[in-house]
Amino acid sequence: MRANPLRVHAACPARDTRDRGADARALGIAGTELPGVITAAVRFSDGTGVAGVEVTFTVDVPGATATPASARTDATGRARTTWRLGSTVGQQRLTISGKPGGGFYSANPPVTVVALAEAAPS
Repeated sequence: MRANPLRVHAACPARDTRDRGADARALGIAGTELPGVITAAVRFSDGTGVAGVEVTFTVDVPGATATPASARTDATGRARTTWRLGSTVGQQRLTISGKPGGGFYSANPPVTVVALAEAAPS
């Protein structure tokens, strides 16, 4: 058993994408799904992926969705979702959190992916 804290990292398919645990940026059209998937990587502090961790994806704008809204990490410590932006133009957020479990690890603060939703071209 490990006594290390979990680290949740996010990567998204978009401009200025980072996998550093800090806010990641995405760019999309309001009311549409971002291309590709949002990937959350859950790792111990030594970098080892953690399988079986429940990861929750929470949107902050009415009409936006994350599908699925929660998932368990695979054998490499990754959980994935797709993100449909709400119809509101402007900044939108997807918060990703890993749930502590098994009594032997704790999660770090949630990671937020920020998307700029633009109006559809006319």
